[in-house]
Amino acid sequence: MTAAPASDAAFSADEFAEDIRHALESDPAIAQALLQPGSKLKERTLEIERELREVEVGSVRDYVRQSSRVADLHAQLQRCDGILAEMQERLLGFEADLGSASRDLKSLRSESRSMATKLKNRRAAEAKLGGFLKRVALDPRHASVICDGAVDDSFVEAVAALDETLGFAAESHDDVSFSRDWRSCRDLAPLMEKLRGKATARCGDELLERIDELHRDSSNVHQLQRVRLARLAPLQRFLERHAPEVANHVKDVYVDRMARTLHALFRAYHAELEKLDLAVADRNDVVAVPEDAVRYALTGRVSLAKRGDGFSLGDRAGVLKRMDEPPLLVHVAIKENRRYPFEELFRSSLRHLADAALSETHFVTAFLHGADQSSPAVQSTLQAIFRRAFSATLEHLENKLFACHDAVGLLLVVRLIERARTRATRGPAPTASALDAFLGDCEALVRPRLLTILTQNLEGVKKAELSRLGVVSTAPHYVARRYGELHATVLALFPDECRAAAARDADAASPPASPAASPASPALRKIVEFASRRSSVSSTASAPTNGAASAAAQAASLMEELRERTAELLLRLARRLKKDKAKRVFLVNNYDLICSIFAERDVSAHESDVLFWLNKLHAEREAFVEDALREAFADLIDFVRGAERSADAQLDLGQAAALAKSFAASWRAAIAAANADVLRLFANFVNGVEVLKQVFMQLLLYYTRFQEIVRKNGGDDVPFAGDFVPTATILDEIKKYSRIF
Repeated sequence: MTAAPASDAAFSADEFAEDIRHALESDPAIAQALLQPGSKLKERTLEIERELREVEVGSVRDYVRQSSRVADLHAQLQRCDGILAEMQERLLGFEADLGSASRDLKSLRSESRSMATKLKNRRAAEAKLGGFLKRVALDPRHASVICDGAVDDSFVEAVAALDETLGFAAESHDDVSFSRDWRSCRDLAPLMEKLRGKATARCGDELLERIDELHRDSSNVHQLQRVRLARLAPLQRFLERHAPEVANHVKDVYVDRMARTLHALFRAYHAELEKLDLAVADRNDVVAVPEDAVRYALTGRVSLAKRGDGFSLGDRAGVLKRMDEPPLLVHVAIKENRRYPFEELFRSSLRHLADAALSETHFVTAFLHGADQSSPAVQSTLQAIFRRAFSATLEHLENKLFACHDAVGLLLVVRLIERARTRATRGPAPTASALDAFLGDCEALVRPRLLTILTQNLEGVKKAELSRLGVVSTAPHYVARRYGELHATVLALFPDECRAAAARDADAASPPASPAASPASPALRKIVEFASRRSSVSSTASAPTNGAASAAAQAASLMEELRERTAELLLRLARRLKKDKAKRVFLVNNYDLICSIFAERDVSAHESDVLFWLNKLHAEREAFVEDALREAFADLIDFVRGAERSADAQLDLGQAAALAKSFAASWRAAIAAANADVLRLFANFVNGVEVLKQVFMQLLLYYTRFQEIVRKNGGDDVPFAGDFVPTATILDEIKKYSRIF
């Protein structure tokens, strides 16, 4: 065996052992071969050595074959080493450059922090000094506009800037940086004073010119206020702060010019309204007017159907619903040939005033005061502006009232005043205050005239000369219609006051009618039905809470007395008729007319007034029924009443037989005669029909009682029982007439 190479000898025993262990672990086949029985280690070692030699020789051969490629690889490695060396030199240069840049960045960062601090300090100084300069000095453009520019929006803006500058100069500041004692402030003071004087003069002249323009062009006052004066309100604020005497002069001139303008406008409007006046009533429109005053010249008759007079409310109450509608346009109404009653003209004038007062309140607050509307200064200014307009309106109202005889119109005016007060309270306080005083003056004028007219009606009824009231017939008298219309109007317009007046006279009210005396007509039955219970629903019109309440309460009290006096007058008129039956018919017709008017006007909630006339109607109707039955059946009625008064007395069967025979012979003719008589005598067909029904029912009741009395005393087998007319027969006959109804 050849000796191992020198390189192999270099291996230590430890390394060899490690290689053996590694070989055994990596190749289990070797370990298995070594452990096989019969294997010899030396042989195995030689075999392995031989194999290693073979592998070594193969490796050398491969190396020789690849030697050229290894040489190329070696050359490439050398070139790479050169490149890496060059890159190392460059990187070292870059490292040196970066170190220099880092030092520069640190220097720049330090300088940046220093500059930021300086900028912050400069900006803080600029903020304080800039604000001070803006307040202490005026922009030259603004100064130029104030001195030479037109009075437009730019001028208003310049004056506002000057106002701010002057205001700042006049203030005292705790901060010494804003002290007005600085030299800059002292140097600018003369210039600011000159600009203040120039602005004051121009503002005052411009405002006075615009105010005079309002007075000259009075047809578009509110338009000019909104378009030209309202935008100049800052000029007035400037004058108030820097020239109070000029501001007060402007205010005084505005108040004077506006007062004159409104006075002229409302005088002209009232004159135009006079062209639309519809004369509704005259001095003859009183309840108990002499007949010759209401007689038609051509026919010589008195009209009971006349509704468009000074007593009927009719559609005139609609003016209360039109309270919020715009005022009348006179030129349009004239073109359409329209006429309006007194209350409609008053409503239009009142609405015109209220609108003007509200508009003026807003303008005065914004233009002259620029303060809260509730301030006393605004109220004082508004009252001064409208004093003449209110006086002109009151003067016009007083002149109208002097010749006014329209009680219904005045009642509506009182209600309009009340509602206008309520409406004014929903507006600004100055408007409400001014209108409240004015409306109080209106009510003070209207109330005496209203009470005078109602008193004239009352005195006319008290002192009525029967001879001058015309010929009295059974037909309704015009006094009844006039009273009914007037009282129904008062009840409809002032329900609460009338109830209060009725409560004071509750003890004098008559008791309700008995069920037997039921109302004559369905309309009257409706009245009784409503009158039997007091309505729990209050009137849609609010109860007066001011001076109008006094007028309404006094009017209601007068109507209570007028009711009593009218009833007395109707009795006096009835006495002029000779026959009792005619008197009854006259009273029934008149009472029915009054009740029908109350039903038509739907005033049934006024229990005392309705029942007063219903009770009288029922009483007279019952008396008429008795009189009508006595004309044909007096003996029968006396017999029944006498028998019922003395139940134990002996009944005269002979007289009863005669009465039975007489009734059987005449009852049909009597019913026919009663039908013709009733329908002829009563003006109201419905009332006549109800009276006729009551006559029939009362007749049937008397005859039934007569039969019961006879059978009670003589038994069912009295000799003349065959003369009795069956009740069914009488009812059938009555039904024949009911078909006609």
